[in-house]
Formats: sequence, structure tokens, C-alpha cells
Amino acid sequence: MTNYIQTREKTKAIKKRLVAVYGAKNVSVLKGTGTASHWITSTVYIERPSTCICSEEERGRWPNCDACRAMSRETDQRVEEIAALALQELGAVFGTYYSDDYTDSTPHDCHLINIYYR
Repeated sequence: MTNYIQTREKTKAIKKRLVAVYGAKNVSVLKGTGTASHWITSTVYIERPSTCICSEEERGRWPNCDACRAMSRETDQRVEEIAALALQELGAVFGTYYSDDYTDSTPHDCHLINIYYR
């Protein structure tokens, strides 16, 4: 039997690990409230890659060129790995959800990852 670990403890563990990698000003980790209380949202702000070719009007928070999209994917995977390791060390797992339309019986982690460019 596993011990129940509060979502706020999971949030603290994930944030501690992400801050060590990305810095305190570049990381936000929040837990959901109400019916979404098991959801964790990790947000990381990163610099654009040196090979970015996005035009000035395209330079919003979203990746537009191939270099930005690739860096976004890599960062997303890294954040997922860091968060999973943090929870593993805590002896915890993410909450899970299933598709609302019941077409997918696969459990999914209740973890949202946002990657934004500065």
C-alpha cells in the first residue's frame, strides 16, 4: 500500500528540481484547485536558440521556426523527465486521467507543461 502524498508536496519537489536546472525566475509550478486539485502545471521560460530565424512579428511566446520548435520539444521532454524523477524520489506518482469520450482507456498523467520563450 502506498502512502498518499499531497499534491502540494509533489509540487514543491518538482519545483525544487526545475529551479536547480532553469533558475528560480524561469520556473513556475502550480497545483490545481477544486476538481482539478491533482493537476500540476509546470511552466518554464527559456531563451530562444541562437539559430532562431523567426521574424520580429513571429517572436511571440510560441515556437515558430524549426530551431525554436526543436528546442521546445527537447525542453518539454526534459521537464517531464525531471518531474518524474522528483516524484520518484518522493515515492509518489502523478494523478491520472482518462479520455472524456471513453475512446481511450489509457491513463494519462495529470501534468501540464508550458514552455515559453523570453
